[in-house]
Amino acid sequence: LKLAGAGKDAVVMTGTGSGKTESFMLPVLAHLLSESRTWTGSRGNGDAWWHAERAARYISQREGETRPAGVRALLLYPMNALVDDQMSRLRRALASDGACDWLDANRSGHRFYFGRYNGATPIPGSRSANPAGLKSKHNRLKDKLALFERHSQLARSIDEQEGRAEPDKIEYFFPSVDGPEMRSRWDMQDAPPDILITNFSMLSVMLMRQQDESIFDETSRYIEGGGIFHLVLDELHLYRGTAGGEISSLIKQLLHRLGLYAGHPNLRILASSASLGAKPEDFLEKFFGTKWSDDQIVKGSPVSYSDSNSLASFLPALKGFSETYKKLESLYPASDDGVSIEFVNSIRLAIEGISSALGADNIKSALFGLDGKTGVIGNLAGALNDLKDPQCKPKAKDFPEVARTLFGSEDQDSIIGVESLVRLRAAYEVAYPEDTKSRCAFRLHFLINNPQGAWSCACRDCAPDPEPERNFGKLYTAPRQFCENGHRVFELLYCECCGEVYLGGSEKLLDGAEGGAQMTILTLADPNVE
Repeated sequence: LKLAGAGKDAVVMTGTGSGKTESFMLPVLAHLLSESRTWTGSRGNGDAWWHAERAARYISQREGETRPAGVRALLLYPMNALVDDQMSRLRRALASDGACDWLDANRSGHRFYFGRYNGATPIPGSRSANPAGLKSKHNRLKDKLALFERHSQLARSIDEQEGRAEPDKIEYFFPSVDGPEMRSRWDMQDAPPDILITNFSMLSVMLMRQQDESIFDETSRYIEGGGIFHLVLDELHLYRGTAGGEISSLIKQLLHRLGLYAGHPNLRILASSASLGAKPEDFLEKFFGTKWSDDQIVKGSPVSYSDSNSLASFLPALKGFSETYKKLESLYPASDDGVSIEFVNSIRLAIEGISSALGADNIKSALFGLDGKTGVIGNLAGALNDLKDPQCKPKAKDFPEVARTLFGSEDQDSIIGVESLVRLRAAYEVAYPEDTKSRCAFRLHFLINNPQGAWSCACRDCAPDPEPERNFGKLYTAPRQFCENGHRVFELLYCECCGEVYLGGSEKLLDGAEGGAQMTILTLADPNVE
């Protein structure tokens, strides 16, 4: 926000979940708030022309609006899933009742328009079709908007019935037709939104299509009149190699179409990335075509926690808490409405018991320390520090390694102790949701390795727990010729329809000994590779 306000481009480089989206949206919204002080005249009529009595003629969403239209911010994403996520955020921020009431009171009823322009936006194709084709598109758009309206009304009704709070309303997951969200491609072609969200594939098509020229023409006029154009790119680290070169070229084509260039006084480039390598300035210069300085790159810095101390004496209390937590979880299971008040109250009592076991009067200081970085949970965070790193940055570690640091052992009880500490941190957030800010948090990674196949001994008695109905022996995750008892091993197969289990292999025909009959045997590998 500070860099953009000073007229500089900026890139935020921090980890996942650190608020990068908010960091580049704040400058955009701040600019809209500042510019909107000068807006005069009335806003668009917003008539619901698709209702039966008004469906004879399409009416532009912003028809009659006098303020200059034009894209103030273009948000580019590599995939539509990220576009949809951003739309939900913008609906909460710009289309909520509170936001609209504030704009009515402070901006003469003007709105900050935003729109998604991708394959899901109605209605595709040129508007200069023959009369019959245009009427067909008109009716399809009318039906689509009526459907959007029904979905939106149903979502609002559910929110009201369930008493959902503002951040949790499900209405923000559906397109709205009675607010600042642009309804269709036709509406955005007639008057571009202040914030346009699309992907690179669609932008490439838009730059070549005649029906989308008005979006760029209106934006160019806005820029020529002194307006500031924000180019926002998320997930910048994905744009490397050949694909990155193509996107870089597309960005430069867009800027040229708008009469801009990297470093132009009316252009603000805002981007975010988890990482851009050791020399991000070099990457940014090649990608955007302009010099970048170190002060334009906002880097995240890890929080350092105190060194871990042995918690071996605390292990029995942790195991007791874990067992209590599991019992309460089964006794008071969570529902769609969240956790019950009985669960919350019981968890608070369990946490108070942990505090007493530590001999501490204050729960918060016992778990996090007075500075939020020490205490029991601070010890868990400290166990993740990489002591080989000069800055002692945290690194991913598995539970046994953390258990060895905290409890001096990798036995099962110590591993359960680590799980209990993680569960304790989560429980504190449930029990005291108002007091979790600035507290150390953790990200768990569950790695699942799907086996590429299974192999089995042909002797049922080799199974660890042989059962009468079992017709195969010990299981293996890799092919081998024989089991430990010398029995043949084959690939284990099963029928997806009935679940019947088979042993599979390749047939080999053997001549019978001393003129006897031929016999067929099964081998693990194909005996006739040629």
